[in-house]
Amino acid sequence: MVNSELKCVFENYQQHYSKIFDYMYPAKNSTGFTERNLSVNFIKGYESARAMYDEKIVSWYEFQFGEKNNYYVDAVMWNISLGELYVIESKRFNNPSAKIREIDADINRIYALIDELKATCQSAGLGNDGNEFKIITQVFLYKFLNDKFGYTLKNKETRYKAQFQNCKDWESEYAKLSEDEQKRVCRVMGADCPNLYSRHLITQLWNQQTKGDFDVIFDSTMKDIAVENMEIFSTLTVANTKIPIFEPLTQYVTDDSQRANFARAL
Repeated sequence: MVNSELKCVFENYQQHYSKIFDYMYPAKNSTGFTERNLSVNFIKGYESARAMYDEKIVSWYEFQFGEKNNYYVDAVMWNISLGELYVIESKRFNNPSAKIREIDADINRIYALIDELKATCQSAGLGNDGNEFKIITQVFLYKFLNDKFGYTLKNKETRYKAQFQNCKDWESEYAKLSEDEQKRVCRVMGADCPNLYSRHLITQLWNQQTKGDFDVIFDSTMKDIAVENMEIFSTLTVANTKIPIFEPLTQYVTDDSQRANFARAL
């Protein structure tokens, strides 16, 4: 996003808050701007700024990551039409010196996550390679789509809600369904929710890491997700050609014997 576009986003952001304050103030004796509220309204400002372009934009709040899902960022926003991914951290500025330190910590935390992925690329001979950004973005998107699907499955008002909302392990419960039943689930999830079958889920991939051809399994999963979601999640070129959201990643590792390890590291 260039500076002029970012300025337009923040102008919309400011106008949205001004409209709110014309009618109400959200808290007494405080800023009242919770981080969730700041994130939501920033994304609204972005969506308003891009409305004229008729782009497909999806977002997710409190996005978890890490091997045990023990880290999170305030929001992730994905402009599917442009193939752009935004990682968002929000801060209330009621204590400037403390908040500046927190912002610095947040930025370092996001960089640490990216650095881990960059280190994985570097160990495979892809450091500063032209495909490094593509790999990092695709891994973020894969996690994003898994989280969005799981949340929608457990919270959207469908006949499946009770089944998955109350179970301890929704992924295992989902895997018990036949593929035809999983297709029926996907049809009622809505246009902003990805079509994922149990074979696409992170847990299913994780459980297959010991297989010698894990690189083939990993790449096949990425391609399969892209095909199943081509109509709703794809990047559109100026010539109106659809580009799939995912592509095989281990192909960029020149040493065939290291491709499975690279997939495991991702």
